[in-house]
Amino acid sequence: MKTLLRTALLSITIALTGFQAAGQTVSTAERDQARVMAEEIAALMTDLETRAAEFPDVLTQLEEGQIAIEQADQTVADLIQRLTEVTDAMEDGKPFAEAIDNYKDITVQLIAEAEGSDNEAIRGAVVGLRTTLEGLEQDDADRQSTVVDARNAIAQLEENREAIAFFIRAGQVQEAAALIAGEVDGFQDIVARGQAIADSLIDAATP
Repeated sequence: MKTLLRTALLSITIALTGFQAAGQTVSTAERDQARVMAEEIAALMTDLETRAAEFPDVLTQLEEGQIAIEQADQTVADLIQRLTEVTDAMEDGKPFAEAIDNYKDITVQLIAEAEGSDNEAIRGAVVGLRTTLEGLEQDDADRQSTVVDARNAIAQLEENREAIAFFIRAGQVQEAAALIAGEVDGFQDIVARGQAIADSLIDAATP
């Protein structure tokens, strides 16, 4: 920023020196105006450099949005497939459910063993083990009810594939429109500032 400011200020100072050489007097106000103009030019150059550096990311986001729109149907299909796979893995008779059953059986055996033990410390574990068993039973019940909820959700997704894909595409369009609007606004601002600087330079150079 400082380098840009020095460069802009030097350019305007040279122009003013030319005015002096031509017999024109440069007032303090004119010099102050030149400094303000130099600062505006430096700020504009900084913003232009920032915009140039960030613009490729904008284009990438727009391209990704188009890809998401093109792949909306496949996205819905993948969602249904993955939810189905996860749900299948939680069904009765699958390794996870069997593991829960096994741990419930082991816990029941431990409770019985603890209750029949002469060791006071072992008997003291009964309360905690019963709490653990209740937790396992509740988790198993939650698993079963959630599987039912998942099957219902999968059915709803299947029935509304077209609508879901449509709203994915619509959402991407709206996001892209907002991004584009912001870029156009920024572009208009930069051009307006550049035009104002150009007009000021022309006014300053006009005898």
